[in-house]
Amino acid sequence: MKNLLSLILALTITMTIFTSCGTVDRAFVSSYLNLGEKYLTDLDYEKAIVCFNKAIEVEPKNDRAYLGAAETYVAMGDVDSAIAILEQGIAVVDDLTELQAMHSELVGESEVESEEVATDDSSIASDEIGENEEAEAEPMVGEDENGQGEVTSSTSESQDEEDLLYLYDDVLETLYTALSEQWNFEQLEEAGLNYLYCENGYELSEIGYTYVDINGDRVMELLIGECEPYWRGYFIDLYTIVDGQVTLIVSGTERSSYYLCEDGKIYFDGSAGAANSSYEYYSITRDGRLSFIEAVIYDGLYDEDNPYFYCVTGTESSDGSMSFSEENYIPITQEKASEIINSYTTVEITFTPFSSLH
Repeated sequence: MKNLLSLILALTITMTIFTSCGTVDRAFVSSYLNLGEKYLTDLDYEKAIVCFNKAIEVEPKNDRAYLGAAETYVAMGDVDSAIAILEQGIAVVDDLTELQAMHSELVGESEVESEEVATDDSSIASDEIGENEEAEAEPMVGEDENGQGEVTSSTSESQDEEDLLYLYDDVLETLYTALSEQWNFEQLEEAGLNYLYCENGYELSEIGYTYVDINGDRVMELLIGECEPYWRGYFIDLYTIVDGQVTLIVSGTERSSYYLCEDGKIYFDGSAGAANSSYEYYSITRDGRLSFIEAVIYDGLYDEDNPYFYCVTGTESSDGSMSFSEENYIPITQEKASEIINSYTTVEITFTPFSSLH
């Protein structure tokens, strides 16, 4: 049913765009709003927020986008963000009726809740003061003399993160052996490792590893990549931990590369030849799968004169990655394609070389 709805949505958007060359942006807003509301209904709040924010970027005076974002924040339990996005809309939208009504309702609820919390706090304040005087100071993340973040001592949560890192030891040790012994393709495949380590003949000093909590779930992901990559943010393999087990999320190939972007987004650059390329964007779910956001497709074989297309739907594989066909294509200009691609910024990754593992 979901695939059917996605297909209907994609076809509806495509038909809308073909009615007039000057309605591309309007079609974008409509697609973002429809998709955002669908994700909200499906309780996929992260994707819903992305869609509503995109709609706001394209059409800042669209009250439906602000209302959708506010409803999503409320569903997430983040009333402060809901109020903030409504106030952002009230400052620019022409018809304020619904925005102001929802804003007044949320502000009223927030004030009542604050009063209740204040009453509860005052009743236990004396007990807390006594406990705090007796308790040893809690370790904190503070600032150095330059105002930069500095870990002064591990908190319980960060300690939990570090305690799980040993689970990656088998992956690291196996890859260390593979690199040092220059395993061939068959050996890498048998061990479940990427063939690129054989294909490119990497040395121990050329490949490294690092840990990053990409999606903010307090589980550190393991990234493997080149110590001196040609492109910023590039990595070869990405692992995470799900239910105490190491899980491979993505693994790059010669024609498909992955990059880490700001805000924990993953950029996939795929190519099926000079006339066909895809620029896909994902987030990572808590169960170690990709979660599709949007994609720009260059398909000169399908349309040589206007080869740029936008996709918000496609066929999902078991790991969450997407494949696209012409029925998913929304025609866009080269300028719009560049705008979408440039809205994602890759981040610098510092890898520890395997030569320092032992």
